Amino acid sequence: MILASFLLGDLGNGYWNQLWRPSMNASSDLTMEAYAELVIAKLRAKGVSDAIYEASTESVLYHRPESGPAGIRLTNGFNNARNQSHEEVLRTIETTIADMETMPGDRDGGIETIKDALMPVVRDNRHFSMSHLMVMNSGIKPDAGMKVPLRKIAGEMVLAIFLDSERQMQQATNAHLEGWGMDFDQAMQIATRNLVARSQKSFRKLGDGVYISDWQDDFDLSRILLTETILGLPIKGNPVAALPTRNHLIIAGSKDDFSLGGLINIASDLIEADSRPVSAQLLEYRDGKWNVFDTNLPAMSRLKKSAFEMLYGNYGQQKSLLEAIFEKQKKDIFSATMRAFEEGDAKELKSLSQWTKNVTTLLPRTDRLAFLDLDTKEMVIAHWVDADRIVGERMKPQGLHPERYMVTGYPTDDQLAELRKCAISILNT
Repeated sequence: MILASFLLGDLGNGYWNQLWRPSMNASSDLTMEAYAELVIAKLRAKGVSDAIYEASTESVLYHRPESGPAGIRLTNGFNNARNQSHEEVLRTIETTIADMETMPGDRDGGIETIKDALMPVVRDNRHFSMSHLMVMNSGIKPDAGMKVPLRKIAGEMVLAIFLDSERQMQQATNAHLEGWGMDFDQAMQIATRNLVARSQKSFRKLGDGVYISDWQDDFDLSRILLTETILGLPIKGNPVAALPTRNHLIIAGSKDDFSLGGLINIASDLIEADSRPVSAQLLEYRDGKWNVFDTNLPAMSRLKKSAFEMLYGNYGQQKSLLEAIFEKQKKDIFSATMRAFEEGDAKELKSLSQWTKNVTTLLPRTDRLAFLDLDTKEMVIAHWVDADRIVGERMKPQGLHPERYMVTGYPTDDQLAELRKCAISILNT
């Protein structure tokens, strides 16, 4: 809270000089990270506890009690701040925060006042699921109006609508659509027209048969909707898309192994370099729609490793949020850990979770599932697919992304007998 106190005038230039080198008399050496820290501190001083800096989009993301997820674009304010005095920078931040009091979607006047701000957004569904948990953890009880309507593209990739402006971005909710008097598809038509208007140039060629988005405007992934443009690229076979970060959409042909290998390696590089990558999933445009794509090319092992690591991180963050929520709700529910281990000479990454007898648990979806009876000390470890076949009716999906399954009690004696027959191992703990 030091920064918050500084912004309220308690520390004056003392803390300011910690953000720049003491020899500096101006703001020319201000870093984006330091500027973001100042904005976050001001938000905290106003009672916002969940603001985070997202380097890939140069934005501060947080949740508004009235309308859910929102964000502050920092780029223009930061560029201006580098030519301003310390006092002017503070005033710029104050103005930016004040502007956020009225988001684009909160304006009166209906759809006509904001239609130019609508933009389609493509993200992994885990982004929205985690955002929902963050809202719940902040003490807000989300109602149906605050829900962000989504449309599935393929796999975990989904489509949403954002309200975008120079300094603000806001997710469109059910309440927004109702206020505009239109459904999701109608709003998406407007958003897509706006996207087309911003997409006059095409993809940039990286190498033989590999093309990358060159807009760098936070909506690069949304260009996956521009299928006519993508189908017009000189590639071999169906378009295959990688969506590693918010500002990178990569396209290659499904019948060109050399180009596909390049696409996969580039996507892997971008994921490993980004603090908040979007997806390690590949999609193929086939039969008029996008579908999940896989290949046996050697380069895929690296991308699958990235996918595993991202899933591991997602489950860890989700577990922390669920535990905090259940503690506030005084619910005795255990959120199981996704445990990772290496298997075989190839050291292939695998995952394991544990179902303990008579412990109400939310299980992550893992490669292996361990059944532990604390009375007999027996642990039966089975493949998830076998466990699902034998006791799947006891495992209730919760609609989370990544998914978790609520379990209570324990398998019956007959079910345990079946699990032992196909068990990977049976241990006496």
